[in-house]
Amino acid sequence: MNNENLHKGHRSRLREKYITNGAESLFEHEILEIILFSSIKRNDTNETAHRLIDKFGSLGNVLEADVEELMSVKGVGRVSAEYINIISSFRNLFRESYTVVETILTYDEKSRFFSKYFSENSYDDFIFVIVNKSDEVIHHVCFDKNDVLSGKVSTKYISEVLIMNNAENVVIGIGNQSSMNRFVIRIFSIINHISQSLSKVGIKLLDCVICGDDSVFSMKQKTAFNF
Repeated sequence: MNNENLHKGHRSRLREKYITNGAESLFEHEILEIILFSSIKRNDTNETAHRLIDKFGSLGNVLEADVEELMSVKGVGRVSAEYINIISSFRNLFRESYTVVETILTYDEKSRFFSKYFSENSYDDFIFVIVNKSDEVIHHVCFDKNDVLSGKVSTKYISEVLIMNNAENVVIGIGNQSSMNRFVIRIFSIINHISQSLSKVGIKLLDCVICGDDSVFSMKQKTAFNF
């Protein structure tokens, strides 16, 4: 049997191992071989994969190496080096695209979430954070604070928007840069009215969190009214 048939059989066996048992069943050099199959059509990828692991220490380090460093390894040409580099770039993009699940159940979680939000956005925002039954954030709907507090945006309209967003449980977040105590007193009846209006359409208000420059006030924590 010639070398070409040997390589072909090896590649088929390795691909079958991956398809049947998943990447967890493969050694690092075998994963690297499968990557190299696309750029090295005929030559032995096993020795090249071993050389790469030996030089850089791990598969992760191979993927982090730049093109010139990869090309310093015998058997790795520019096409292979650039292909490995592309795979690495895709891996990093996939990592960044993962959605980090946030929960806002405890006061500390709410404080972190809303402090971060208002530090990056306007204190004139009035947001409804939609959460699931596990208090995990799904997304949020934003209104202008003054429009909500003045009644320019009605509770009926707010309810309709939240229904369109499939909301069942929400947490209100409001930015505030005035006296916290005075602001809470000012908006108490408004929040109570919003809570009652949402309840009529099957949406539960879990809390109202007011975020200032240096403090975060949770109506639920302060038992301002029953949520």
